[in-house]
Amino acid sequence: MTARPEVTGKRAGRRLLTFSDLKDRGIPWSRIHIGRLEAAGKFPQHIDLGANSIAWFEDEIDDFLEAKAAAREQRSPE
Repeated sequence: MTARPEVTGKRAGRRLLTFSDLKDRGIPWSRIHIGRLEAAGKFPQHIDLGANSIAWFEDEIDDFLEAKAAAREQRSPE
């Protein structure tokens, strides 16, 4: 299992995104699929906020989406 990112407070002011925020950003996947991607190291790891609450760092989600866009641009047209 992949280790969760350590939250040290060094990057104060980082915005957190909930699952519904991910949907608003165009990420269409279910909670189960996102969990599978996290486990495979293919999606940013969430942080536990409480017993039933998780969130993702906005900057990590932005980096993920930018990497997806860059990969699309690097594909050669057929």
